[in-house]
Amino acid sequence: MGMAKKWMMEQDERGYSFIEGNICSDCFTDETIKNFIKENATSAKCDYCGKKSRKKMAAKFDDVMGVIVKGIALDWTDPDSGGITYEGREGGYATQPNRMSPAGVSMFYGSFDEKTAFLETYSPSLAKEDEVINIGKFITKKFLRVLDIGSLLPTPSVFDIENQHLIKPLRFLHQFADDIAKPIVRNGAEHQEYAPTQVVTEYFRNNYRYLEGKIDGIIYKSSRKGGKTACVLFCDEGGACNPEDVGNDTAIMELSRVSYKKASDYE
Repeated sequence: MGMAKKWMMEQDERGYSFIEGNICSDCFTDETIKNFIKENATSAKCDYCGKKSRKKMAAKFDDVMGVIVKGIALDWTDPDSGGITYEGREGGYATQPNRMSPAGVSMFYGSFDEKTAFLETYSPSLAKEDEVINIGKFITKKFLRVLDIGSLLPTPSVFDIENQHLIKPLRFLHQFADDIAKPIVRNGAEHQEYAPTQVVTEYFRNNYRYLEGKIDGIIYKSSRKGGKTACVLFCDEGGACNPEDVGNDTAIMELSRVSYKKASDYE
């Protein structure tokens, strides 16, 4: 491997290219960075603000950038190394949180009727004029075990001694169902509003067992006015396939039809 290629690979690995020059602590407000520069000063001149001194007071900007990148990586990282799912068919990363799944965790959201699917996914404030709605109809490829909280039994009376053991579980499930059906506005704070239902969903997805097997999803009431029953299935983009995808044994459902309508068709 040539030196130039090795150098380029090193630049790519650390996430930024070599930066020339020296920079002083007065160019920053963060105290940790200021202290790093003072402790690693190699020059008496700042190449950015022009400040000069008789003593060394500016550090190599390339070294300072290394500290900055490591700090930023605490909250921001490359999606490929941060566990963010790449949605191949959509051509981008899954960064939008949903009612049952945090950003980066893929699940299939659907409904049992076309209008509910439209109401659950369509946002008038984000829509374009005369926007065409794509509707996909799927059929399951295997038996699916789901938790139906859209039609829960009523919670027994505390005086119903024979069914007292059902009271607390049903109270919890009814509250979970109410939280899921609660309308939430996408205003940037939805990741906080969704957190409780996401945590409970993760439990049912990864830990809960029914008849010695995992469940495949949850059925719930739509949160939108006029909506009926919706569902979430615990699968990523590989869980759905097209009819021509021969030999796809991992898919749990298959696309059977695609239709196109306008939002006005649902009014």
